[in-house]
Amino acid sequence: MSDLQESNKQTVRRFNKEFIENQNDAVFHEIVSSEFNDHSGDGKGGADGAYMFFTQMFRPAFPDAKVVIHDLIAEGNKVVANNVLPLILPPGDPN
Repeated sequence: MSDLQESNKQTVRRFNKEFIENQNDAVFHEIVSSEFNDHSGDGKGGADGAYMFFTQMFRPAFPDAKVVIHDLIAEGNKVVANNVLPLILPPGDPN
């Protein structure tokens, strides 16, 4: 594996663990390009849409979320993350 691929995997790991799990917003602004495209969503939100989703929607719903990374696969300049977020809905109305 090249140094670039290993560096890219570390960046993806930081995004998941430090930004999503530890809620460190500075990490998002440090590592996410304005050209960012989150393929797990509709792909239309870009960096601003992803930031808004995680800080305004995801965190309030799941403030104690943990990220379990099973595997990071790097090829060329791309990284695919096989991860899960075992989430528990808070008590109350599910709607």
